[in-house]
Amino acid sequence: MRPHLLLPLLLTVPFGASADDDMKTLLKELRDQVSELRAQVKESNTRIGELEQALEMEKDRRNAEDKAADAGEKTPTPPAPATITAGDAKGTIKLPGSNTSIGFGGFAKLHMMYSDVDIAKDKWGHQEFYASDIPVGPLGKHGQFNAQAKETRFWFKSYTPSEWGDINTLIELDLDQSASSYVPRLRHAYGSIGNFLAGQTYTTFTNTSALAEIEAATAVGNIVVRQPLVRWTQAIPDTPLDIMLALEFPSSKLTLGTSATIENRDDERFPDFVVRLNSTQDWGNMSLAGMTRQIRWNDPVKGIHEQAWGGAVSLAGRIDIGNRDNLRFMLSYGDALARYVVGGTYADASIDTAGAMSLNTISSGTLFYQHYWNALWRSNLALGYSHADLPSFVSHNLTQDVRSAHINLLWSPLPQATVGLEYLYAMRELQDGRDGDLNRILFSTRFSF
Repeated sequence: MRPHLLLPLLLTVPFGASADDDMKTLLKELRDQVSELRAQVKESNTRIGELEQALEMEKDRRNAEDKAADAGEKTPTPPAPATITAGDAKGTIKLPGSNTSIGFGGFAKLHMMYSDVDIAKDKWGHQEFYASDIPVGPLGKHGQFNAQAKETRFWFKSYTPSEWGDINTLIELDLDQSASSYVPRLRHAYGSIGNFLAGQTYTTFTNTSALAEIEAATAVGNIVVRQPLVRWTQAIPDTPLDIMLALEFPSSKLTLGTSATIENRDDERFPDFVVRLNSTQDWGNMSLAGMTRQIRWNDPVKGIHEQAWGGAVSLAGRIDIGNRDNLRFMLSYGDALARYVVGGTYADASIDTAGAMSLNTISSGTLFYQHYWNALWRSNLALGYSHADLPSFVSHNLTQDVRSAHINLLWSPLPQATVGLEYLYAMRELQDGRDGDLNRILFSTRFSF
């Protein structure tokens, strides 16, 4: 503060006993004001420096643009820094600089089981439920313990919006390719755009919402075939219905003469044709599927060429009961059904000693009930049955009937963790009436990521 400004202030100070105190107070206030003014001046100088620096940078940028314009070039805009954001679907992230959402996950799963029959180590039934591996007769009645982690899975998926509809992909692997070792197996590998899907996934003949939640592989009567296919799904306007049309991988499974071996003869000329009508309601859903397929057999040596067209139908659905409980069912019938139901148990056709082919008619069904005790505990009950009408000339060692019953208790203390205990009873009956059964206790853990 300038000296001449202090004079009026000093003249206003009264003289007396308290003059010294008043003077001290005044001087303190003046020092405080001077300090504040100095801070403001320092802050102003700093801001002026920043503005001058920004002005110089702007001048440099404009000079660079002018030079580029004179040279007929366009100055590239620096890319925005890459950031990771949440994707369009739960559990996905956006690829930086794109509109594609990606996600990956899976789970590690352990099965420990005790069976009351001995199944050979190189058979699927040794570690999973395969009805055709149930021993028949007095042999095999020895307890057996086993453990495996082959259902461990890993999947990768993506979602990309486009003017033709969403582009989605899914690739999923497990370790269940071989009965005797841990070999990766492709479960799903498909892509879809809008209504069109192509790749490997569950057959269109299967209503996946009707599959049972059990630990012992699958229930008798559930159709769980996954194969290459192309599919079109079309909603029917103003109705709760949609229709699916598909062309799928063909394969014929045959028995020759009195042999009990089911052979795989891939000599088809046409894909399997599948159509499915779905109805989705507030109470759940229901579907009706139909299939037709050509089954072929050739013997070049004898000059025999046999082929026949067969068909099958399936009614399946899920009915919600209360808040979380549900009832599921799957009923199937036809003479083109065999390789689709109870994996590896039935042949599509039987060839007699003269080379004539007879299609095998199969009927199967599963009834499944899921009950939630509370938010963490649930139980599942599944009953399954399948029957084959086989010609009289086939081997008496071929399976005719299979039945299964599963009941379990599952505990999911966290969304990423489930511990289960399940009891399985299954029975297999041969063409000549001989039968065998299986009792199995399973303990399982699943940890998802």
